[in-house]
Amino acid sequence: MKKSQNQHYITRKLTEQWEINNARDILCYDVLGQAIKYKKSKTLFAHNNLWPHHFENFFNQAFEREFNNILKTLDSIPLNQTINCDVLREKLTLIFIIHILRTSRTYYGEVKGLKQLELFGKKELKKIISNFLQKYKLAIATLPAGDNQFFFMPCSAIFPFIVQAQQQPFSVSYAFPISLKKAIVLLENSFLEEQMNTIINNGNLARCSLGLGELDKVAIPPYYKSNKTDKKIIISYCKKAICLNRELIKTSLKINSITKNLEDIFAMLSIANQSSNQTH
Repeated sequence: MKKSQNQHYITRKLTEQWEINNARDILCYDVLGQAIKYKKSKTLFAHNNLWPHHFENFFNQAFEREFNNILKTLDSIPLNQTINCDVLREKLTLIFIIHILRTSRTYYGEVKGLKQLELFGKKELKKIISNFLQKYKLAIATLPAGDNQFFFMPCSAIFPFIVQAQQQPFSVSYAFPISLKKAIVLLENSFLEEQMNTIINNGNLARCSLGLGELDKVAIPPYYKSNKTDKKIIISYCKKAICLNRELIKTSLKINSITKNLEDIFAMLSIANQSSNQTH
């Protein structure tokens, strides 16, 4: 009988900063039960046997081994800037894509791209990233230091928020917390760099990281524990923030929209590879 394996759809490398003690507990908001609970990071954002072991190895190589170095590199980037370093941009785009696929697979069913992703070599991955970046660009959003704004970590990892590109109507974009103060932000290429500060300074981005309440749990920043904030206050804030997020966005959004875009890219790449193989 095959032994069950505990696998994280949001890696523990990402949730380390949300841990509140040496036992690696994380304070969570239970969206459905509207309660505050303590969860072990070992089992939070995890299920048994989500995918084959070789995909877990692929993800470790693509992200986990380099995560600390990536964070250090991000610290050297000016606040709220788009990422222009090609190597870093490729790594972060791959991280974003992988987490979209992993959380989509966990909550929304089978995702074709997840099976394909680890079969591609470096050359194919570069094509995927290149195609992805033809529509989107990545930026690092950094919350102001020294205040009580921190990112929550929703169980979808990626959360939607409202943006407005120059002379364009309001639209929905996505962000992905990689620390308590930093998030990878996905923007349409029409969005101008000088508009980044508007996103950060209006105070909405941290609140939006609570998500839309369509999934089941959210990791709470340790700030609330260390300041002995009453649980009722945390619950009240989470409920109100989620309601406001829903009201602003109006529709029940899922990561499936980006997932479909990615699957189209995978399909085009597969057809291109097959054609190439037939000509040799």
